[in-house]
Amino acid sequence: MTTNITTYFRKRPPRAANAATAPALDLLALRFVRASAATGLLTDLVRSAALPFGEKSSISINACAWALRLRHIISYQSTAAEEGVRDRQNATESGFVAATVSVILANAGKLPRNVTIIGASTFATLMHGGTMDLTRRTFVAFLSAALAMRWTSTFAQTATHLRIVGVLMGIANDAETKARAKIIEQGLAKEGWIVGQNLRLEYRYAASDTESILSVAKELVSLHPDVIIGHSTPVVAALHEVTQTIPIVFVVVADPVGSGFVASIARPGGNITGFTVVQPTITGKYLSILRELKPQLTSVALMYNPESVPGGGSFYMPPFIESAKEFNVTPIEVKVRSAAEIETTMANLGALPGSALIVMPGNFTTIYRELIISLAARLQIPTIYPYRYFVDEGGLLSYGIDVLDLFRRAPDYVDRILQGAKPAELPVQAPRKFELVINLKAARALGLVVPRILLAGADALID
Repeated sequence: MTTNITTYFRKRPPRAANAATAPALDLLALRFVRASAATGLLTDLVRSAALPFGEKSSISINACAWALRLRHIISYQSTAAEEGVRDRQNATESGFVAATVSVILANAGKLPRNVTIIGASTFATLMHGGTMDLTRRTFVAFLSAALAMRWTSTFAQTATHLRIVGVLMGIANDAETKARAKIIEQGLAKEGWIVGQNLRLEYRYAASDTESILSVAKELVSLHPDVIIGHSTPVVAALHEVTQTIPIVFVVVADPVGSGFVASIARPGGNITGFTVVQPTITGKYLSILRELKPQLTSVALMYNPESVPGGGSFYMPPFIESAKEFNVTPIEVKVRSAAEIETTMANLGALPGSALIVMPGNFTTIYRELIISLAARLQIPTIYPYRYFVDEGGLLSYGIDVLDLFRRAPDYVDRILQGAKPAELPVQAPRKFELVINLKAARALGLVVPRILLAGADALID
C-alpha cells in the first residue's frame, strides 16, 4: 500500500470527543499539508520507507523552504488550539509536524526571533505523555525525522552552490595586482559574497601581447563564470571577442564607446559595463604640470604602446598636439613595443635639452615601469606618470585616477549582476577621484625645485 501525508490523515483522522467536531478536526489535520504544498513547503519529493506499523508506504515531503511559510505553521498551531477540542490528541497530532519544522528552522537560524515555537518539554509530552497512541506517535516521529533530513540535504546543496566570478588582470601577479585582488574580495564580502561560502573567484593574469591575453580570456570563459571583471582595454577587447553573453564589468578602460564595448555611456546595451579611466584631454593637464615644474620646457614626448591604448594612440594624440601648441612646446610621439625600444627612445629624448616625458596609462607601460623609472632618473628626464604606484617606486610625480578606487567600486556592479541586474542597463561610471603625488627625493635628484603651487595641490608628498 502506498500512502502520502494527505491520504494518511484522511484514512486515520484525529479522534474527536464527538461526531460533530470530527470533520472540522479532519480538515485541520489536512490544512497544514495543503497550505504548505500550495506554497512549496511540501512538494512531490518521494521517499520510500517501511513504516514501523507494517504498511509499505511512501511519504511526499519537501525541504523546509522557510521564509514565507512560517505563517502557515503558526496559524495552523493556533487554529488547532482554538477549536476547543476536549481531547488533547486533536491539537497535538495536527500541530506536531509543524512544530518540529519550527524547531528545525530555529536551529538553522532561519526563524524570526519574535516567532514562538513549541519547547522541548512539550515534545517530550507529545511523544511520551500518552496523548498519542503508539501507531500515530511512530508515524509522526518518522515524518518529522524525514522533514529534518530533507531540509539538511537541501541546505547542504544550497551552501555548496558557489557563484563564480572571474577576474582577468592585464598585468602580472605583482604587489599592485595583489592589492587590487584584496580590494575586490573585501568589496564582495561587504555585499555578502564570501569566498569559499557562496563565492568562487577565478583569477587569471595576462601579458601585454594580444595572443596571450586572448588565450587566457578563452580559458576563463570556458569556466562559465557568472560575471567577469576585466582590467584594461586589451583584456576587455579579448573577452568581448570570446563571449557576448557572460556579463563583464570592466575596470580601467579609457574609451568603451570608441572601442566598441558599449553602445553609450548611459545605456551600454550589451553584456559589458564598468568603470572608465582618463579622458584624452588629460594630456593638457600633464603639460600644465610639467610647465610648472620646469618653466624652460621645450619638447615633450608622449610614450605609449599602440596595443595597450584605445585606437592605437589616436585617442590621445590629437588633444596632445593641440595642447602642445598652447604651451609652445614640441610634441613628440613615442610608440614602444619592447624594452629595447624604450631604452632607445629615452636615450634620444635625454639628449634633447629642455625635454620631458609623459607616460600614458596602459598594460605595457605598467609592466615596464621599473625600466622606465630607472632610465628617467639616470638620463635626467623629468617624467610624469599616470598612477601613484609609479611614484611609490621612485618616479618623479604622477597625476591620474586612484586605480584602487575603481576596484573598490566594481564589486557593487558585480553584486547587482549576481542579483539579476543586466549590464545593458547599468551605466558606465566615470572616475571620481584624481590625485597628484610628488616624490620630493626624486625631484632633488633631478635638480628640480617643486613650486609651491604644486606642493599645495598635491594629495601626497613622498620624501
